[in-house]
Parts: sequence; C-alpha cells; structure tokens
Amino acid sequence: MEEISDNNQIIPNLAEETVPEQVVLQEQVAPAQESIQQDGGMSDAPQSGAMSDVEQTAVVQNPLLVILRRCKEVIAGKKQKKLEKILEFARQKGKITNADACKLLRISQATATRYFDELEKQGKIKQVGKTGHETFYQAI
Repeated sequence: MEEISDNNQIIPNLAEETVPEQVVLQEQVAPAQESIQQDGGMSDAPQSGAMSDVEQTAVVQNPLLVILRRCKEVIAGKKQKKLEKILEFARQKGKITNADACKLLRISQATATRYFDELEKQGKIKQVGKTGHETFYQAI
C-alpha cells in the first residue's frame, strides 16, 4: 500500500512490508583434489582424511535493518542522557518531582513516570509517597 504526501509524491508504507533480517548466500566450493595412487595414476576419490565439499555461508545484513539498528542506538543514547539529567537534578536539589522532570526535559507526564520507573528498577532513585501531588523521588 502506498501513500501520497503533501507534495504529491508516492511514499511506500514500509510498516506493511515484511523485511527479512538477513539474506543468506550459500556457495559450495568443491576442492579440486585428485589423489595420486601408488602406481602414479590419478583417482577422483578423495584421500582418507581429506575434506569433502566445503560449504561456505556469507551473511549479508539487510541495509534497512542496519539503519534501523543505528537509529535505535541513537535513541537509546538520547534517553540515557535524559536519565542522567534527572539523576543530576535529584542530586543537586535533593529531590525531583514528575513536574520537575517534565519541565527539565520537555517530556510528558507519562514519559517522566516511565523514566522514574526505569531509574527505580536500576536502583538509582527511590520514590517517596505512593501517588499524587506530594510524590517525589530522591537519588540513592
């Protein structure tokens, strides 16, 4: 399915297409081994202990997945910087609230809550209060 953008360009909808993660190329290499018999003749049979056909497999990464993986790394790096800002603020001020994080990072309340949950799981902050306006977090 394709979409049409504001400037009348056709944009493919990549979400509907399935993209294989890896394309596997296989190539069989047959070694040209001929054993010399004791009488000096040539034989097509491999010598005892000699390798038979060798199968080589090359794995080629799909370029779209390489780009996607790189984007995920960039996003994870930005998220880590935001988590560090929350910790730094909590250490400087002694505590941080959901509203403080929203203003500091320009994020939604739901995102701030997810960040606090992640930092809590990592053991870097602790929540004081269960829910509501009086809840805040302290750096450990």
